[in-house]
Amino acid sequence: MADILVELPVLAMSTELLVPTLTYDWLHELATLGLTSELLAPTVVIDCTSELELLTLEARLPTPTIPIPEFPALTVKPSVRKFTQSLISDPVHRARMGSGAILSRPTFSQTPNEYGISYSLMPDADKITLETWVENEIGNGGLRFEWTNIQDGKTYVSILLKPIEYQIHPRSKGDYWKVDLHIAAIYEAL
Repeated sequence: MADILVELPVLAMSTELLVPTLTYDWLHELATLGLTSELLAPTVVIDCTSELELLTLEARLPTPTIPIPEFPALTVKPSVRKFTQSLISDPVHRARMGSGAILSRPTFSQTPNEYGISYSLMPDADKITLETWVENEIGNGGLRFEWTNIQDGKTYVSILLKPIEYQIHPRSKGDYWKVDLHIAAIYEAL
C-alpha cells in the first residue's frame, strides 16, 4: 500500500497542530479564525502508512475551538411585561390516514423556544453597542451567541431569528429607542 501524505499547517505562535481532513479548506478556516497566511509556519508533512494510522493521528490532534460571544451588557433592562416565549414550531408530526385515524409522533428530540425581548427606552450608546455587537461579533445575526434568560437566569446558546427592529422615540433629553429582538434558544450553555 502506498504511503498517505497529510499536510498540516502549524500556527507560528503555537506548537499544536490543527485537525487534518483530506478535503479541508485550510485558508478559509484560518480566515474565519481571523488568521492570515503570514502567521503560518512552513507546512509539516506527516507520513502515514495506512488509513488506520491517519485516523489514529486525527483522533490525537486537538480540535481548535472558537469561543461563542456573549450578549452585550447594556445599561437598560428589557421590559418584563413585553417578554414572550413560544415554541418555534409544532413539535409533533401528525398524519391523517385513509381510514380517518390520525397518527402522531415527535418531530424533534428537542424543540427550541423563541423569545421576544423588548427594550422600551434604550439610549443611543446602548443602541450603538448592540449594533456593533451584531455586526462584529455575531456576523449580522448569522452566528450563535450566549444569552441569559431573564425569567429563569439560565444561559443558552442562541441565534437571532430575524434582524433587530429599532424604532426611535424622540425626547427632550435626547433620543431613545424601542428595540425588539427575536431569539431562539438552541440549547443550554455549559
